[in-house]
Amino acid sequence: MAVINRTDLPTPQYTLILEITMNRKKVLFIHSYRKAGQTTTQAENFANKFDDLLEKIGELNTYITIITGDFNAHHKDWYDKGITDSIGTAFKEIFDNYCLKQMVNQPTYYNPRNPNSKTLVDLVATNQPSLVTANEVHPPLHPTFHHYINFVKLNLKNPVPSPSKRFVWHYNRANEKAIYDSCKGNNWRQTIVTQDAESSINYFNETALNVCKNFIPHEDKTIRPKDPPWITQSIRNFYSNYKRKFKRWSKRGSPPEQKAYLDDQKNEYANLVLAAKEKYLKKLGNQVSNPLYWAKKILVCSKEINQQKLCHNNSTCSSKRKFCHKFQRKMHHFQ
Repeated sequence: MAVINRTDLPTPQYTLILEITMNRKKVLFIHSYRKAGQTTTQAENFANKFDDLLEKIGELNTYITIITGDFNAHHKDWYDKGITDSIGTAFKEIFDNYCLKQMVNQPTYYNPRNPNSKTLVDLVATNQPSLVTANEVHPPLHPTFHHYINFVKLNLKNPVPSPSKRFVWHYNRANEKAIYDSCKGNNWRQTIVTQDAESSINYFNETALNVCKNFIPHEDKTIRPKDPPWITQSIRNFYSNYKRKFKRWSKRGSPPEQKAYLDDQKNEYANLVLAAKEKYLKKLGNQVSNPLYWAKKILVCSKEINQQKLCHNNSTCSSKRKFCHKFQRKMHHFQ
């Protein structure tokens, strides 16, 4: 997705301002971090600069403004079991002045040194709350994270493609010899000659497809565009189970004696994802480091490149493997 980094706007420290265009609608996304432990003067300067930023944004005629981040600000109107501090009061007033509604209403941070402490410091505010279709707090994904995830879904009529099922071939595990023997053992000429053209084409297609299905592993795979390619179904199932347990724990008032179990679940999920990612990247690295892979890519993309041009001194390559090795040596001159 193409975005514009709006560095021309008044920008508080540790703040990112992005302009996104969706369906000809201008969306302004602001992510900010206010460092904990600031002096009163520093906190006031941060709030004043944020106020200047929102005043300038009001002149841009944006469709929606979304503000997220760790503000280290507390207010009882956002979380009734929490506290109210001066910076929380300042930001509550700022949000009200610019018609921004703060959406999160449950704790997003747990102090690892004090399991009984739980605060709401990670905020999500928008001037179009009616467009919010989901507003949830999800469990963290990594052992070192003590902040939970604000999951907010907006209906901007720019949907991500839905999951779809596709028939996937695993060509790298194909039994090439069995395919060759099966095709060679079929009496193609006699069968095709005795039929009309359309029947012959249908017979050829069906027979070739059956041979491939017998000797090339395949599966019906669900493609989810939003997921990284290394996320497997077992990892999705584990995360769904982890999220259900987290929601039940939150509804019971977040009892501290059960926090250790959730931390174990978080660590296990993170290890599963890291292992799957490493396996995927190693497999991809082995694939792209193979000269045969790049040779096939170039031959498919450029019909003008042929074997004679790539061979040294116009000598004939006796096999694809020799050709690829020569091609690899040739490419070293351009590195």
